[in-house]
Amino acid sequence: MTSQKGRKVSSIDALQAILLITQHLDHLLPFLMALRRIPAEIPQRVGLIQETARTIGNAGDLARDWYMALQLLTGQDLSTKSVADLILMTPEVMKSAALGDVWRAAFTLGLIDEELAKHWVFFQTLSKED
Repeated sequence: MTSQKGRKVSSIDALQAILLITQHLDHLLPFLMALRRIPAEIPQRVGLIQETARTIGNAGDLARDWYMALQLLTGQDLSTKSVADLILMTPEVMKSAALGDVWRAAFTLGLIDEELAKHWVFFQTLSKED
């Protein structure tokens, strides 16, 4: 898997990111899907980003895991990024086909249960380009 900066992301890093994200995917899935569907020029997008930032900011584990997962997937130090930056970069990072392969491997190995698998299938389906 290759990060946005062209750095090769190890399978272990990608798997660790999947496991971190999966713990919280049910909380953020509606926001991420709406973010993908609402064009940047529509004013409601700002409210969506603010609401998502509040959700992340009010849950310490969620914020920590989300930052760590995106750092693993991008190969970037995200410590200076705001939660809004994190939210805006997530849909692009998460739509990688290779990430879907890692998710499938995690499910096959029994690291992700069937309920979480349903969330991933839903997310992957909605994340595909139109």
